[in-house]
Amino acid sequence: LRSGDRIAARRLAKEAFTLSRAAKDLLQEAQAEILAGLAAGPGDPPARTAPRPQWTRAERLVRRLGAHYDLHRLLLMRLTEQRLAPAMRRRLAEELLAGTARRGHDALFTSAEPERAARALTATLNEGIARDRTAALLAALGGRAVGEVLQLVDSPEEETRLRAATLLAE
Repeated sequence: LRSGDRIAARRLAKEAFTLSRAAKDLLQEAQAEILAGLAAGPGDPPARTAPRPQWTRAERLVRRLGAHYDLHRLLLMRLTEQRLAPAMRRRLAEELLAGTARRGHDALFTSAEPERAARALTATLNEGIARDRTAALLAALGGRAVGEVLQLVDSPEEETRLRAATLLAE
């Protein structure tokens, strides 16, 4: 996917899925579904607002397996790669922020997925979701979040503007 070749990514995801099924490895199967969901692309059917069936299957598997880090990574992807209804977006963001705090998975934001995290966290801060935790994670991202945080300076919400200014000053 980094090369931008969605067709190759879909082919690899399908191959990974087939191999994981043959090996009866449910975690690998879930990871193949996650990759397939990413490879589906932002404009591909189903509509971007509909849950991607691959991610629905992956979520079911990682929840069943108790694979919390993989679940948190998937939630982060859904927040950045899908247009979600406000209530669904809030539910996913709250689950992600609470779950990563409870499990000590902050490295998902700061090391594994900093660009995606910056996008998700600035949107979450702008929506007023878990503002203290969200601001702390954005601060931990440091310079990698500056571009996204700058967009919050023009927010209609005074608290969001103040938090953005504080983050930029740090």
